[in-house]
Order: sequence, then C-alpha cells, then structure tokens
Amino acid sequence: MKQSNTFLLAIFISAILFFGGCKKKDPLTAIDVPAPSDVEIISFTPEKIQLRWTDKSANETGFVIEVSVDSGKKFTQLTTTPTDRESVTVYTAFQPEKVYDFRIGAMSNATAIYSMAASSKCWRTFIASIEGQPDDEGYSIQQTSDGGYIIGGSWDLMKTDSRGTKVWRSDIRSIYSVLQNPDGGYIGGGRYVSLQKFNATGSILWVKNFGFIQPSEYTSCVLPTSEGGFVLLGNMFTPENKGLELTLIKTDGDGNEVWRKYYGGPQNDLGKCVFQTSDGGYIIAGSSRTFASDIDQLYIVKTDTAGNLQWEKRYGGGTVQYAGNSVVQNDDGSYTICGSTAITKGLQIKVDTVGAVLWEKIFDEANAGPQLSIVRSNDNGYVVAGASYSRVTGSPDLMLMKSDANGTVLWRRIFGGDNTELGYCVLRTADGGYIVSGAQTLIGSGMTRTYLVKTDDNGIIH
Repeated sequence: MKQSNTFLLAIFISAILFFGGCKKKDPLTAIDVPAPSDVEIISFTPEKIQLRWTDKSANETGFVIEVSVDSGKKFTQLTTTPTDRESVTVYTAFQPEKVYDFRIGAMSNATAIYSMAASSKCWRTFIASIEGQPDDEGYSIQQTSDGGYIIGGSWDLMKTDSRGTKVWRSDIRSIYSVLQNPDGGYIGGGRYVSLQKFNATGSILWVKNFGFIQPSEYTSCVLPTSEGGFVLLGNMFTPENKGLELTLIKTDGDGNEVWRKYYGGPQNDLGKCVFQTSDGGYIIAGSSRTFASDIDQLYIVKTDTAGNLQWEKRYGGGTVQYAGNSVVQNDDGSYTICGSTAITKGLQIKVDTVGAVLWEKIFDEANAGPQLSIVRSNDNGYVVAGASYSRVTGSPDLMLMKSDANGTVLWRRIFGGDNTELGYCVLRTADGGYIVSGAQTLIGSGMTRTYLVKTDDNGIIH
C-alpha cells in the first residue's frame, strides 16, 4: 500500500508540472523586442543632446536614453520616451570637450534591449555678430588661456568668453595681428608697423613704432620667439623704394628692435603672413609687383634665424592676379600657401623646401572664393577661411573649407545670409574644432561688425 501511494504521488506531481508548464505566458513578458539601431548624434552642445535612431519593432513599451562618461563602462538614465518616437532632445548640462557615449534601450515591461552606443565629444559652437565701432572687422583671433578669445580688429581690441560673448573692448585702431602673452596680457601689431603691449583688460602699456608713419604702413603678423621676444611682419615705405616693401623685424620682450630686414624690389612687395619654420627660420607669404608692375604675383620668402634671405620665389603673373595670404609648414618640410587668383578664385600651392611647386589648385566652384587664412588639420590636411561669392548677387558669405594633403576638397561650409560676411583668420581650438574671425556688413545700414564662427572638427555648428 505504501508503494502504491508513492506511485500516485509521483503521478500527481508530474501532472502539476505538465499542466503548469503549459500555462499561457503573459504576452508582455513573452515579447522578443529587438534593439534599436542606427543611433546618431545630431547635435551635442554643453546645453543639450539631440539623438536619432531606428525603431526595429512595434512591440516595445517605450525607450530609455542612457549616457556614459567612462567609455561605456557604466550607463545612467537621461530620460525616457514613448513608443512612437525615433528622436529626442534632452536639455541638461554637459561638460565641454568631454567625450560621452549614448545608447537607446527598447523597453519591454521593466527590461530594456540596448542599441550599440554612439560616441561624441561635447562641442561648444556658435555664431556671433558683435557690435563695436560702426566699421569694425575681426582681422585676427587667438584662443586665450581661459578658453575665450582675443580679437584684433579695425577699430578695437576685443575679449570674448568661450561662447563668443563680449567681455570687454578697447578703442584701439587697426590691430591686424594679436596674441596672448605669458603674463596674461596681449601683444598686437598695428598700423605704421607698430608693436603694442596691453594688460589683461586691454589697457595700453607701451607702443613701439618702426615705420615711417605713412598712412598705408601696417603690421600684418606678429609671432613670439623662443627667447621671449617678437617677430613682426610689416609693410613699410623705405627711402629707396617708391612703394611698400616687405619688412621683417625682430624685437626683445620689451619691443626694442634687435634687427630688421627688407625683401623685394622697387615696386610694392607685401607680406601677409609669417610662419616660423622647423629650422628656426621664417617663411613669408605675400604678393609682389616687382617684375609685373600692374599684376600681383604670389610671393614667398624663406629666411634663416637672423632674417637673412635664403631664397625667394614668385608665382603666377601674366594677365592674372596671384596673391598669397597665409602659409603653413608640413611635416616633410614643404610649405602650403593659400591665396587667390583672378581676385575671386581660391588658390592653394604646395612647394618643396626650396620653393619648387609640387602642386597647384585653383578653386572655381560655385561656392569657392579667395582663401585668406590656412591651418593644418589633425589628419595632415588643411582648413582655410575666406569668402564664397554668390554667382547671382556677387555678395560674399564666410567660407570654411577642408582639403586633404593633396588639396582635394573634403567639405566646404558657408555661413551668412542676406548680409555680407568674410572670414579673415582661422584657428584650431583646444577642443579640436575651428574658430573664424571676420566681418559682417549689415544690409541697409551698411554698418560692419566683428563676426565669429566657432565649429566642431567638421565645420558644423551644433
């Protein structure tokens, strides 16, 4: 009898397990929800993140958006969205220049199936039109130690914060080149071939004039030297010259002249940009009329550390204007110059260590225009700022363009609208993006303002 009872108990337990196992599952917990895909960061600023993704199912109960600040090791929730959404904008505080990872989870009850993470740096980008004097233009810009910017303009020296908001301005006419000094003050190159020292709030400490005080004389570029002094690239009249002559001047830290050198011939020879080379010398880009009195040629000068001429080259001429506006040195010792030809066409020329042309590119596309400033990108390409002339109105917009190491255009961005905008100076910023200073002339009033464009590493405003 005991054995029979044991047998019946076994049958009873088996029946419970069988019929229990056949019980219908909760439809919500049984859903096999696929993970979202194609997560894309549309815009990412210190104030907001905008995300987009592809929903792979219609059965989820919603989406959860999560963020990681440690390369995806740990995620925390930012927000949730309903099931009918495939994009979201979350307004919260993010740290500029920091890299974040974002993922999207498709919810099924309390469980989420997550997408692959999308990663991006948090970018500080902006466009700013800053009112100063009626005809102000931003000729030169440098990023300052506090993350803001110092701008040398046609009518003032201006300091902004990292958002492009004006902090202060000084009424100083014609600062064509500006840099921050290690003491927190500023050095500017101005008209009459001068060097000016300012304190941290823009007050003048001293001025040194090196020219002959002619109205058309000016300093186009200032560089710091390793000894704590400065090198000025100027254009000045000389007693022997009927036109402007390209001049390089070295000073000590107090602006006292150490040496000066003249280059060019009897006609106008202008220097626009000087760059210190890997051998301690200098490469200068500009334009020359010495051998073509009515037509500018692109002019390159290479010197040693003491400013002594090593070689000079002129390019172009004939019936077409050529001008060099900015120059950089490449890792192999060669040089790339940006400028213009036929006034409204962009130009890039790469030359070897002795000035022989390696390649030349003329940019005549619909959105092309003169290139006024060049910097190297982190992948050995180039980013230039300048102007893009409308084929319809003839009015320019600010242009930012990236090309590869061979001068092939990778992207071109145009900024502006009904007004007239120009980009004079481009700089790579600490976060890997770009800042351009220039000018915006307002339709109607004709007033000109300092114009700033800060982008990410792809020239995009977020």
